[in-house]
Amino acid sequence: MLHRITLLAIGLMLSVTMSSAQTHKVEGRVTDSEGSPVELATVLVKGTTISTYTDKDGLYTIMAAPKDHLIFSFISYEKATEKVGDRTVINVVLRETGEFMMRDIVVTGYGTQERRDLTGSVSSVKLKEDAGLKTVDQLLQGAAPGVYMTNSSGALGGANVLNIRGVSSIMGDNNPLYVIDGVPMYGTDRDANSVGTTGGSVAAASMGGTHTGGGSLNFNYDLKNSFEKNPLATLNPEDIESIEILKDAFATAIYGSRGAAGVVLITTKKGSRERTQINVGYTLSVDRPMGKPDLLNGEEYAMIYSHYLRNSNFPRLADTDWLDAVTRTAVSNSVTASISGGMGKSTYFLSTSYDLNQSYIINNDMDRFAARFNMSTEFDKRWTLGLNLSLNKLNNNALAASGIYSAALIKAPNLPIYNESGDYYYGYAPNTKGSNENYNPVAQAYINNESAEDTRVLANAYLEYKPLSWLSIRSEVGTDMYNSFSSVRKGELPENITGVPGNQAQETTNNRYKVVINNH
Repeated sequence: MLHRITLLAIGLMLSVTMSSAQTHKVEGRVTDSEGSPVELATVLVKGTTISTYTDKDGLYTIMAAPKDHLIFSFISYEKATEKVGDRTVINVVLRETGEFMMRDIVVTGYGTQERRDLTGSVSSVKLKEDAGLKTVDQLLQGAAPGVYMTNSSGALGGANVLNIRGVSSIMGDNNPLYVIDGVPMYGTDRDANSVGTTGGSVAAASMGGTHTGGGSLNFNYDLKNSFEKNPLATLNPEDIESIEILKDAFATAIYGSRGAAGVVLITTKKGSRERTQINVGYTLSVDRPMGKPDLLNGEEYAMIYSHYLRNSNFPRLADTDWLDAVTRTAVSNSVTASISGGMGKSTYFLSTSYDLNQSYIINNDMDRFAARFNMSTEFDKRWTLGLNLSLNKLNNNALAASGIYSAALIKAPNLPIYNESGDYYYGYAPNTKGSNENYNPVAQAYINNESAEDTRVLANAYLEYKPLSWLSIRSEVGTDMYNSFSSVRKGELPENITGVPGNQAQETTNNRYKVVINNH
């Protein structure tokens, strides 16, 4: 009995060894008819569950036996079958099918069209991978003809100037209409996004009794500073699938007067039933101002003003480079993660991201959290239900960055940052002349707090019915809920500093809620 068991064990070991010996590594490259690599093509051992995918260069590696057949497949391409035999390298060329030939499809407001059938003025923007851009409108810089994008300032979260076909109005709004997954974004103009950073007002006196030309007298210590926010800063550029720009009559024919300055259609990413895909990304960026102006040092400043203003006092107390004091090398971090795929007749796309951006101005930064969920499901060949939902929150603590930079430009370099006690040095004394408004740029950066918190929810649900192959009826409901909270707090200043707001606070809250219904 023991002898039989031993022989049986030896036989099983030999069988496993022979089976392992028959399997060998097969590798190769999958390309299309033009020689370009086919990424994520499926390579399957026929009759088994053993499979793999090609990489970005079309390369694959798989274990197979000589008797096996490999099946190569990818959407819109004809399947190819190759017998392994004794080959270790199998290169395959996949040919496009005539029925599912890939076409250039363009989103045109209420539907899609093939590029070859499109006669209107529409530009499609090809998105750059791993561009590391912070806002959506930065993707359009130099990306399409007739579209001009310039930075309005170097401040984090600051508005950018975007013109399509130039300026269309002298006094009106020249911003294009942004439409995200069918939901128009309103309130992108300057007035709706300007935040004052002057602080509150200080009541000086109130007069009652006999009225002579008014009932009260108020002083307002106002520096007349403001910051224009970028309404697109809350959106995550990594979620965008495509951007179409409608110009001229093509924009107004669909959106009327709202599209007079052009329309930017933004379509976000969707899932695919072909495969499940997980992407995780991390971006590190470094920012530092270049070409800073060459300013006078403390000795040069004291000498020039002492000679220019006779009988005046401009001593050299210090040699301060104020620009160097208020700037830094900013380090920003961005983490993104997404998963997309499909189950049965449904597809989904889920993403989240967190950005922590530093300004090159000290103690100024901005962080953003964004989450998105897109899904669609087919009840049958005629009915489709879909949902697009995004949640975005932006905290911008860099509203005063431009004011701090400009204050450092004109601050007297013969004055120190700190006094002998280690406290901030205020005022312009012992200089004979100066400006209290630029009391201390470093102190401005640390004791004042000018910030804005923006929360935005964009949602769109649709139901589509296709009674015929060439006819579709679609009804959709979208909403844009936007909440903005700005807070300006001026720190405590010494009593000798006059004409500058201190010990003041101002808070402003704006809520916008819009519902859009489209039937087409």
